[in-house]
Amino acid sequence: MGEEFHRGFTAAEKTELWDRWKRGESLKAIGRAFGKPSSSIYFLVAPHGGIRPAQRRRSRLALTRAEREVIFQRHYGTSIGALDG
Repeated sequence: MGEEFHRGFTAAEKTELWDRWKRGESLKAIGRAFGKPSSSIYFLVAPHGGIRPAQRRRSRLALTRAEREVIFQRHYGTSIGALDG
């Protein structure tokens, strides 16, 4: 019961996975390195045709946290941070 359940891969793990794939390591070898079955690796690599996807980045049109905070304060009369506590 002491084992921690970890679903999926972190961003750092995905970077390492794609680096290993680019070096020509097999799905099975990559899976062993991460302690996961090769099918887990396959389902990350296959949808992209074996080509590393572009790094995700936020749209320049998206509101920043500060902008969302201002809108929230005007609408609800309190800050988002006050709700977190």
